[in-house]
Amino acid sequence: MEDGRGTESTQGDGERGSGAPHPAVGVGAFLLFVAAGWIAAAVLVAPLPDTAMPWRAVISSLLGVVVATWAVVRWVDRRSFTEIGLGIGRWVSGHLGYGLLWGAALFAAGFALVAAGGAVRFTPEAGTALGYLGALTSMLLFFTVAAAAEEVLFRGYALRVLSDRWGPAVAVLITSVLFGLAHAANPEVTPLALFNIFLAGLWLGLAVVRTGSLWFAIGLHTGWNWAMAALFDVPVSGLTQGFDTPLYSVMVGDPEWWTGGGFGPEGGVAALIALAAATLWMGRGGRIPGIAAHAERRSTR
Repeated sequence: MEDGRGTESTQGDGERGSGAPHPAVGVGAFLLFVAAGWIAAAVLVAPLPDTAMPWRAVISSLLGVVVATWAVVRWVDRRSFTEIGLGIGRWVSGHLGYGLLWGAALFAAGFALVAAGGAVRFTPEAGTALGYLGALTSMLLFFTVAAAAEEVLFRGYALRVLSDRWGPAVAVLITSVLFGLAHAANPEVTPLALFNIFLAGLWLGLAVVRTGSLWFAIGLHTGWNWAMAALFDVPVSGLTQGFDTPLYSVMVGDPEWWTGGGFGPEGGVAALIALAAATLWMGRGGRIPGIAAHAERRSTR
């Protein structure tokens, strides 16, 4: 598999030096740093004004996990950011961009299944074209920050250190279970919704394993959530705070087992079909359109 630099990824090679800490030590230290980072970041962002979207929460989450990742790779595990999928280069924008497109397209496909059953109704609302573009832009920024925080937390250092010890399959499974459980307190959550979030974790984890790029997973995650909230104006994992698209509103009806009900489309069978198909495709190996070509161009420079 190719990493973020167009070279062979070593995800799951299980060959860290003898000085590498046991995964329990590394992950435990990471979680302690995360907790400390979140507390410090929450204090730093407290003076920011209240906004419709929970900006303070996502900014403090991202700052906390980034600082925790830096601390654990600097003082505990002696890794580089490139090893955990966060290398920096001109290709980062390509990984984010392609991920955004693929993530939005996947959600649109799942929502098309909901609409095919006649359960979706668009109704006009007040607003302007400028307001619409502003809402799309602000939500894109918000969901990029939110996705980055979750991806670094679940599929950054933790995925890599577990993969080195037990292989990528076990690492993706463990982090996906934790990713699903992290949404257990969301509004309107159901067992099917949690299973779909678990599937999303598998899809995103396999994306990191296949490409070695956390940037690509951040793009996928952002595109999925942004399309849900901004383009189709429906709840994101049960959350609706500040997510309102001008010019139209979208009403999603019954049956809830198909449409997801109050949790949003992620809580229904239509999303299960889309996520299962994406997970199977991501896990089959082979080339990822856009990402593979981009990696090849980097490897020849």
